Amino acid sequence: MIEYRLIPFICLFLLVGCTPENDFELESYNLPEHASLEVAEIFRISSPAEGAFFSAIRKIHILSDGNLVVQNYPDYQLYELTPDGGYVNVVGRQGRGPGEFVETFISHLADGDSLHVYDFNNARHQVLVKNREGEWNHYRERMFRRVISDEMVEQIPQELITAQPGDSYGIFKVFPGSRDTLNANYYYVAQVDENIEHTGEAERIRVANELAIHRGENNSRSVHANRRFFRSFYQYDPGKNDVIMVRNTSNEIIVIDSSDNESVIGYLPYERFPIDREKLQESLVNVNYYYSGMEEIVREKLPDHEPYYWNVILHEGRLWVNLARSDSESPNWIITNLEGEVQESFRGPEEISEVTIHEDRLYGSVRDSDGAVFLVGYELKEM
Repeated sequence: MIEYRLIPFICLFLLVGCTPENDFELESYNLPEHASLEVAEIFRISSPAEGAFFSAIRKIHILSDGNLVVQNYPDYQLYELTPDGGYVNVVGRQGRGPGEFVETFISHLADGDSLHVYDFNNARHQVLVKNREGEWNHYRERMFRRVISDEMVEQIPQELITAQPGDSYGIFKVFPGSRDTLNANYYYVAQVDENIEHTGEAERIRVANELAIHRGENNSRSVHANRRFFRSFYQYDPGKNDVIMVRNTSNEIIVIDSSDNESVIGYLPYERFPIDREKLQESLVNVNYYYSGMEEIVREKLPDHEPYYWNVILHEGRLWVNLARSDSESPNWIITNLEGEVQESFRGPEEISEVTIHEDRLYGSVRDSDGAVFLVGYELKEM
């Protein structure tokens, strides 16, 4: 049985470089001391097919047979792989005809393993399906142009959630280009139609993350988002018609009901410790690409401590939480119920994006110190 305890700390000068005038109070709550699951890396690939390399993995879809379909960006095709990362097939090819793409901008996997791909540069939305021989065929298409609106509305969701066949919802993210005055991105949930487009009302709008915005004299604008800025993790439970939300600066688990009422239903473990200045500086290297002086604007938005969480994912009624930890040995992933009670814990990847969970596997995208992007897969086992 794993024991958890509340451990308050006082920052010591020799440990964290604080001064007596600027003491930093460390604290933690209910953190697991030992891992209950063992994590084994089963594959790590940067090239999904001959002559192709990942540059930015945008989606990892899980097919009904367990295979993966991975969307890379920029790219003109997607990649089907086995659960162990082996090559199966490419989906699509370069061009402007049926089953061809100029650039795969957004993709969603819908009912019956139908793959919806939006090609903004070719103004088309195509649907592909897999035949019995395992080949991906063009099923249908339509003209599609992305419309930038002044309203708090986006056409295509970031995440697609299927309640039951024919009844799907999307988590949408409104970007600053949609409204000139925004200093943050916003999430909302809405029902989607057969084309995975927004339909009905935009519900339960909440701040997704803060942004640092620099406005030039000619009214030009540069935007920088840092993962240490304020951020919320926004998940939708179609069975209960609830939004589950966790902020990276609070351990409250918040439910937002269909009437837009918020209530706290539980508390997650967390650790509060000073921001890692070395890693922070690495993340700011490219800030001056936007504007000279942008780095200072970004720094003004940063808290004095690391976020409590790097990621929170709702999967089959449980929360998978990537904790920020001050040491490299303690469990940095926990699996909890919706009240925050820890059920499992493990030491997993620290900086991983596009996390996708399937059975006892965790998939995601990581970037090495040279900037190379890898698709990685991990298997979780009882210790």
